[in-house]
Amino acid sequence: MALPLMTLPRRAAPVLALMLWALTPAPAWAQEGLAGLNGPPPAQPYLSADGSFALKVPQSWAIKEERAHKDRILLRSLMAPDAFVEMRRIAVSPGARPKQLALIAKDARLGKLPHFKQLLVREMPVGGIPAASIMGTYWYQGNAEYPRVVEEIFLVGQTEGYVFHFECFEPLAQTLAPEVNAIYSSFVPHPTPMAPSPTAPQEEGDVWDKLPF
Repeated sequence: MALPLMTLPRRAAPVLALMLWALTPAPAWAQEGLAGLNGPPPAQPYLSADGSFALKVPQSWAIKEERAHKDRILLRSLMAPDAFVEMRRIAVSPGARPKQLALIAKDARLGKLPHFKQLLVREMPVGGIPAASIMGTYWYQGNAEYPRVVEEIFLVGQTEGYVFHFECFEPLAQTLAPEVNAIYSSFVPHPTPMAPSPTAPQEEGDVWDKLPF
């Protein structure tokens, strides 16, 4: 937030923090979108189980494959376990536009999150594919003390589309932005044959079962 809150009474801090959020301009990461920030290059190549896309995963992120959905993966930050990126392939109608899908997502899902506040909608290419991003914040379970950032990026090719869904605790967004951007920018649709990532999907009983939500 714009001002330090350590000297405020414990009960007053969250309320004032939200007031400051409403009165101050959106932070740089929100003004530009996470996909617009530069970050260090990621480390590990990863190929989806169905071969429909590849991306690179920072070493501080864990991979979990959806066994029933080979065109979907979930990435979880090991440094901030409540932060995650889901990537999946979707079917799209002929003539679908990325920005149209982003606005539909807002009306159908994002806008229904508790106290959802839209920060940004923009268009840009990702992996050489036309894409659009929608970003906002919401209160997890309606609790003002747990504001979360959510961003969805829709990529639309000729016959198929892809969706990135990112979430994290709002105060961590700027810290995580370089790594999240590295994941976004490394995306490649239908890559030439490559070896799968040496990182095995996480098994039951690991960080995936120790989430705060």
